[in-house]
Amino acid sequence: MPAAIRIADDRLTAWLDLAAGEACAISVLRDLIAAACLRHGLQREALVQAGQPAAEARSLVVARGDPPEHGAAGTVELLVDVHDRPVKDDTGILDIHHQHRFVDVEAGQPLARALAPTLGRLGRAVDGQEIPAEPGEPVDLAAWTGDGVAREGEAILVAALAGVCRSQANAKGQVLSVTAKLSLRGDVDRTTGDIETRFPIEVGGDIKAGFTVKSAGTISVRGAIEDTRVSAMSTIQVGGILRGVRPTA
Repeated sequence: MPAAIRIADDRLTAWLDLAAGEACAISVLRDLIAAACLRHGLQREALVQAGQPAAEARSLVVARGDPPEHGAAGTVELLVDVHDRPVKDDTGILDIHHQHRFVDVEAGQPLARALAPTLGRLGRAVDGQEIPAEPGEPVDLAAWTGDGVAREGEAILVAALAGVCRSQANAKGQVLSVTAKLSLRGDVDRTTGDIETRFPIEVGGDIKAGFTVKSAGTISVRGAIEDTRVSAMSTIQVGGILRGVRPTA
């Protein structure tokens, strides 16, 4: 079987097929390369090997193209220091008290912005032709828009009212919301960290020992308040019992 060049369907690889004991003279090799229109990514070492016979049949990679680099998807940049999970500090320590789960915001305050996807980088086939790259998908800001959050233009999310901003995980990533009152279904504990806001707070469970809750408004707790510090500029309402609590109102 005479020497022949075949090219992959994606045009990123070209092989020179040689039968056992066959070598390819430089003049023949040039003709094969020209006939196959190989103009990019020629592999010098493989071309040298082609001129030397070998005992077994060979498929030498004589050209390699550059695959395209597809664009990265758009992302969202938070403009407020709020998190949907505990974060570590600069020393790598997880601070269960200062988790930045809730942050006070003003009406109209920017909360997040969409960052555009990248276009990617063109590839080049072994025949020298460009291979287009697929641009990244834009981020879906609608998936980030919860109660009390509005769109401003195409790329900015703002607070629709003054209140407490929080970020919660959902099936598509995260959703931001702003409420005039901070309502928690469960306890104030290591899952929430300490809470301090100028807005009213409603706790559906307990305030666990060691955690601090402060509000410039009212604080309502359906459960118990354990050995902790609770401070409100207005009233503190407790549905359960007090255990070593230091309320300040």
